[in-house]
Amino acid sequence: MRTGEEVVLKLIKPGTRELIQTDSRIIKVIGAFLELFIPHLQPKNMFTEFCEYTNREVDFRLEADNAEEFTINFAKHPEIHFPKIYRQYSTSDLICMQFIRGINQIYVLTKDILKKTERRL
Repeated sequence: MRTGEEVVLKLIKPGTRELIQTDSRIIKVIGAFLELFIPHLQPKNMFTEFCEYTNREVDFRLEADNAEEFTINFAKHPEIHFPKIYRQYSTSDLICMQFIRGINQIYVLTKDILKKTERRL
């Protein structure tokens, strides 16, 4: 940024949203067809819910909402950090957030598991 602050830009690949919408229409048709044979499993409802969830996943405004909610929910835990969201630079296709230097928890967990495994050997 102009201030010198490092940020992370996450963006949706062009065409992804349209592809998901096309796939969703196909999946819903399949669900309606399966409903004729296995209505007790409610495939139409199940597939519709899956499609709605998947479509929400590619709207970065919702991801920004969730990130801000996590920040609020963990405010009493100073050891846990979430990146600041820059709403003025974010859209449904792009999210701009603070870059935080640190150690990925997957790395920490993997390293711990490896140490425990080495001790057993």
